[in-house]
Amino acid sequence: MNTLDCWQHFRCRASACRHSCCRGWEIRIDTPTLRRYAAVEGALGAELRGSIQVDEEGSSFVLQGEEERCPFLNEKGLCRLILELGEDFLSEICREHPRFYHEVDGREEGGFGLCCEESAEAILQAKTPLRLSGGWLWRADTAALAQDRRLPLEMRLRRLAILPERDWKTLLLGLERMDGEWTAALERWSGELTEIALPLSVPLENLLVYFLFRHWTQREDAAAIPFAVFSVRLIASLQAQGCGSLRELSRLYSAEIEYSEENTAALKAAVL
Repeated sequence: MNTLDCWQHFRCRASACRHSCCRGWEIRIDTPTLRRYAAVEGALGAELRGSIQVDEEGSSFVLQGEEERCPFLNEKGLCRLILELGEDFLSEICREHPRFYHEVDGREEGGFGLCCEESAEAILQAKTPLRLSGGWLWRADTAALAQDRRLPLEMRLRRLAILPERDWKTLLLGLERMDGEWTAALERWSGELTEIALPLSVPLENLLVYFLFRHWTQREDAAAIPFAVFSVRLIASLQAQGCGSLRELSRLYSAEIEYSEENTAALKAAVL
């Protein structure tokens, strides 16, 4: 599978994660896993079946409390299902998150989403240019420009895409939002997309490569490059104006925008 080299040694932080994917996310249960849950005996089996709700989209766990915790996330931040039954009893979404997959010219590519703090840190901390295991295919020239460190990052971004003049703050606040921290960051922001500061050029370059890798999967997608440029400019502007750390803003942006098809589509339409 084609993937960026910064993900080669990815390991879930489990209980050490400050933003567990077992809190605040809908946890769907696929049909094969649901059948396994139906066969679990004893008190745990009864608890499992009593923790599942069914709606028009299928089955999912009933989340608990204000934090919307998975009912099987224990007080130490560990999954009771793994501890008591093993990883084979996880639903597909729990096994795969935060992985993503797509196809480019008949070749499968995959990686780890920026919404995961471990993945975000791996991307931001990489010092050497990120490499794609199988090459960039028709995206090679764009990737080379994105990583051409002979040029200031600001110049690279301008050569890749000039964004239209819009009221970006109003647009972003008008999208669906889940996390109050994201709303607070947007409300503190001036609404201006500022120029890129040199000290952040390497981690922001890495973000640019990530967004190109994840979102430019079809040659004819005219919005993919400006969307990647906008994503980097927004995160950098929020950080420069004291709205949060680079890692946290990257994680929030991913969770709020990338994991919503509607929000991603709205921004892709706006950057053209």
